Amino acid sequence: MSSVEPITPSALAERMGESGDEWTVLAPERETLVKLARGVAELDDPPALEIVADGKTLRETLRLFPTNARLGDLSPDRLSLWEADVEAMTTELVGSSVVVSELRTPGERTFGVSTDHEFVAALADEAASIQKSAVEFGGRLPGLSRVFESAADRLGPELAADLETAVALTDDPTHPDSIHAVRVALLAASAQDLLFYDVTSWVESRNIASKATCSRHRGRLEDRGVLTSSSVADGGGRPRKRCHLAEPYASRYEREGIEPLLQQCCF
Repeated sequence: MSSVEPITPSALAERMGESGDEWTVLAPERETLVKLARGVAELDDPPALEIVADGKTLRETLRLFPTNARLGDLSPDRLSLWEADVEAMTTELVGSSVVVSELRTPGERTFGVSTDHEFVAALADEAASIQKSAVEFGGRLPGLSRVFESAADRLGPELAADLETAVALTDDPTHPDSIHAVRVALLAASAQDLLFYDVTSWVESRNIASKATCSRHRGRLEDRGVLTSSSVADGGGRPRKRCHLAEPYASRYEREGIEPLLQQCCF
């Protein structure tokens, strides 16, 4: 039996919730992985995902925040990533009793859902064969729930709330599906006059970016007149920098919150 449905995060989540707890995601594109990450985030009991994609798609997509962090919320036994030569293949999501095949037409993406036993078995065999020659794709993903929790613990609830606002904006279809996490953290930290050292230590500990990346983007925001910094004595060592929002950004934050700053600096 087959049907054609809109490809939305909620629809993917519903299908996955109905059809067992193990799925192979074969030859996904970036947009598919973004939708998949959103859909899985909606599930109380997410499935185990074996993602088999070409290396370029994996590298580009897993740099996207919050897609990488949503996938990172899956426990290690619930997510495996594999690099294979599948760039020319049709995207298939293969469950234990259903195959979801992505159908691409100009300006629209839908997916065909098949529960035909022979077709499902054939796709499962093909996926298993491809996976045997695939190379495991390493690297640690941030984990969205842990990002929020650790931000609140180490940098304060106000900064954590601003991060949640940033993530929510990426779900709005009128916005891009990713946001620059380092710049979000720097803007939110500057609104609270936090130490740059504390922000960069947290960013690095959550596998979001390196301290060097944080320094580079702080410099760019300072060059644009968005941020300023002041020196703070730290015992007998080198002074540390405290981050601040420059005017009129500080006043706008007080009036409207973080969202307009995110729109201007982080997408």
